[in-house]
Amino acid sequence: MRTILFFARDPGGANSLIDIINACSEVYDCSVYAKDFACTSFTQTKIEYIEVGDENDFLARVKNYDLVFTGTSYGDNLEHLIWEKAQEVGVKCIAYLDHWMGYERFFNNKQEKYIFPQYLIVVDNIAKDYVVQKFSNHNFDVIALGSTFLEKLLDAALTKENLVQYKSKLNLTAFDEVIVYAAEKIKGYEAEGRYGFNEYQQFEKLYKYLLKQNKEIKLFFIPHPKHSRYEVELELSNIVLEKNKNITVTINTEYDKNLLVQVADKVFGINTMVLVEALIYKVPSCSIQIGIQQDSDFQLIKKDIIFNADTDEKLRQFICNQVAVSGYEIKNIENSLSNLMTLINNMIDDE
Repeated sequence: MRTILFFARDPGGANSLIDIINACSEVYDCSVYAKDFACTSFTQTKIEYIEVGDENDFLARVKNYDLVFTGTSYGDNLEHLIWEKAQEVGVKCIAYLDHWMGYERFFNNKQEKYIFPQYLIVVDNIAKDYVVQKFSNHNFDVIALGSTFLEKLLDAALTKENLVQYKSKLNLTAFDEVIVYAAEKIKGYEAEGRYGFNEYQQFEKLYKYLLKQNKEIKLFFIPHPKHSRYEVELELSNIVLEKNKNITVTINTEYDKNLLVQVADKVFGINTMVLVEALIYKVPSCSIQIGIQQDSDFQLIKKDIIFNADTDEKLRQFICNQVAVSGYEIKNIENSLSNLMTLINNMIDDE
């Protein structure tokens, strides 16, 4: 039986591989390895995995497989080493990039050298065109095949009737608006210096603008998997004032993020994939980057698909429903898993 090695390190990389792993496990002998935050994602989705210990021992196993399939992550170079090892021993290698920004950080080994897999899978032609243009001097194939993660979200879309029922179940019907703020982990990371702000500072701006609304608002703060509960509670305790009874803030650790996005009236964040999830469900979404020290490199913002509040006035306009909602639909989502399985089957059959 043909063999495939899967590896992920970040939550996004793990999520992008879950359905592919399940499908491949039915026809191939698959080994799943994980590190750091991907371990939690695989545990939650009942994917059996081996946590990488000794990296040299792990890399020595690459030669035993017919195909290697990895996610892409930032701040760790093990994926780079896997790609290089696969090329060295003649094993075909695929990596999946699940975002539309920060491409350089996923492939730069911090030694002014870019490292790529043999095949890079991206979601759509917006991502593909940018990668091809940006890295035209490098030899690797870029293929736009959709996203199994987004395909699953689309399949899980609630009907209007179910949305009403779920809002009632969560006791949200008494509120005039339900707002979701999905946080990226920025505080204490390199991005904080690059952006000139962190996730809590932008949340505070949102919170203060919502205070000016004459509405009863339910505001969910959704932490990133890299956040610690203690840090989030401490930071929000300095922002959220008990006397402001018109806004009820909840740090979400209980409810399904996907469902909260669907019942929300608006979704906010900073260049997060949750804004893309909102786009899938046609929920108005806004990236808050007030005071950013550079132009946003999020391609869906550059294409005016996701609204970017980079000034106080733009944030006010979005909150007050003075901004047109994008009608853009990400292409190829419905057939993502089928497309990827066809690619994998063809690559393995060519062995």
